[in-house]
Amino acid sequence: MNLPKELTDFLKNSNKIDIEELANMYDEALLKATLIPKEEWVVEEVKVHTQCLKNDMGIEFEKDGYFRIKYVDLLSYGNALVWYPDLQCFGQAGNSDHCFFFILKDIDFNTISQKTFKYLIGYFEWDEGADFMITGQDLAACPFEEGDDKDGWFLRV
Repeated sequence: MNLPKELTDFLKNSNKIDIEELANMYDEALLKATLIPKEEWVVEEVKVHTQCLKNDMGIEFEKDGYFRIKYVDLLSYGNALVWYPDLQCFGQAGNSDHCFFFILKDIDFNTISQKTFKYLIGYFEWDEGADFMITGQDLAACPFEEGDDKDGWFLRV
């Protein structure tokens, strides 16, 4: 899966990151969240239609169709911290309610674990994570299937 060494090294010593500030503001259940052990990582894949990305994130596309976005959940709390194998970066994944995808390009796990509020806020407040929203240029790294949205905007594969 080619995950960064600093993450696998971190997991050898701990499965917790400091998310208390986020828990206090958004959901106390975060206090129980842990990093998922490496042997339990699963590559998830969703198909997100360009109309969903345009509607929620304001990204314009020349053609309509689905981007296939793969990610690995790293935190036992929704998609609040994921690894994008095609983009080779951390971030937060969207869901069927909102097509918001955040990517933390060039930000290593050690930095994220030291400033979790700054880097994970987008999962809870999309406008606060606006600096990290995925772009059309980023999506170019994901497979694309041209087509209409008759099957829906957000599909789990």
